[in-house]
Amino acid sequence: MNNLNSVLIEGVVNEDSILKTMPKTGKPCCIFSVASKRYYRKDGKVTHNGVRYEAENPNGEPSELKEAGFIEEINHIGIEVWGELAEKVYDKARKGRGVRVVGRLKEYRWQNPRGESCSKVVVDAEHAEFRPEFKREEPKEPKKSDEPKESKKTSTRKRSQGKIKKE
Repeated sequence: MNNLNSVLIEGVVNEDSILKTMPKTGKPCCIFSVASKRYYRKDGKVTHNGVRYEAENPNGEPSELKEAGFIEEINHIGIEVWGELAEKVYDKARKGRGVRVVGRLKEYRWQNPRGESCSKVVVDAEHAEFRPEFKREEPKEPKKSDEPKESKKTSTRKRSQGKIKKE
C-alpha cells in the first residue's frame, strides 16, 4: 500500500500572515493560521458540509444548525508556505479572509528546556486560493462643467409608500 499525505483545508485566516526569510537558505516562508468549523450532534448523526444531518433545517446555515442542537467545533490549523508562493500568499493572507489550502502534513519534533518531548503538526501548503475581497467604493462626486446648464423642468419620480408619484 502506498503512503498518501494530502490535506485540503477550507476556512478563515485567523490573523495576519508573517513572512520570514530562513537564515541558512534565504528561502521565504509565510506562516498563518486557518480556523475551520465543523458541526456535529452528540447522538452521532454528523456532518454539515456533507449535509447528512437529521433536523428540520433546509439549507444548513450555521445559526440554524446551532438552533437545531448541533455543536460547533472550531479547529485552528497552522499553515506554512515556502518559496515564491510564500511571497504571493503573504500579500493575500489577512485576518478574516476565506481561504482553501491544499498541501501535506508536516510534523516538527523537539525537546523543551525541561527535557520533555514536544511536537507540532502543520500543513505545508502547495496551493492556496483566497476568496475575493470586495472593496467598498466611495461615492463619486458629480463632474462640474464650466458652462452653466439650462434649467429645464423635467419629470422626476419618487417612491412613496410603495406607489410611484409624479412631481
